[in-house]
Amino acid sequence: MMEERAQRIVDAAIELADEGGFQNVRLREVAERSGVAFGTLYARFNSKEDILIAALEQEISKFRDLMADVPVPGDSTRERVRYFFSALTDVLLSRTGFAKAVLRAVASGVPGVADKVISYQTTMNCLIVGAIKGIAVKYVEETDHNADIFFTARMMQSLWFAELIGWISEVVTREEVIQRTLRGCNLLLSGLEATEGNTGISPETLAPVSNTEG
Repeated sequence: MMEERAQRIVDAAIELADEGGFQNVRLREVAERSGVAFGTLYARFNSKEDILIAALEQEISKFRDLMADVPVPGDSTRERVRYFFSALTDVLLSRTGFAKAVLRAVASGVPGVADKVISYQTTMNCLIVGAIKGIAVKYVEETDHNADIFFTARMMQSLWFAELIGWISEVVTREEVIQRTLRGCNLLLSGLEATEGNTGISPETLAPVSNTEG
């Protein structure tokens, strides 16, 4: 849980991003809207990228909290993965300005934000592993972090992020982000099935569903 002033800063940045995207998030305006002194803002965050990545981490954490006790719906791994990425993409891209701002922040490579990026990515990987296994996130084990299943989750996340960057550049549509991500996920799951002895996942749970995702 963020302390109160940091939360106000993040909330103000989210509002500004919603209104006008990355360029609209100016630190002095964030400070003014949040009612926090400019020096205080800088004492808590290094840059607007730092604030925006904190906002993304917060939004992903909401998904983690929703799935802490309840597995992603679906009778097979592919169904659950399809549900997860479809739902997450729809929620993120429904707020165009915010989505473009936080994705630019994650891709920026600005010094000082690595810890937040790693935290966000780790949360995402645990969510994906939970979807693959069909278990609530709180049951994802630390041992999974060194297993093929966790590496597969990382590759799925990287694939999704790459398609989102294409969306920012207007190379792909929202629908294509989902379709291409799911097609790549199905290929990755086929590879995971080949090593199911190391993952504890049976071929039945990886049974393919109708190939409507492109």
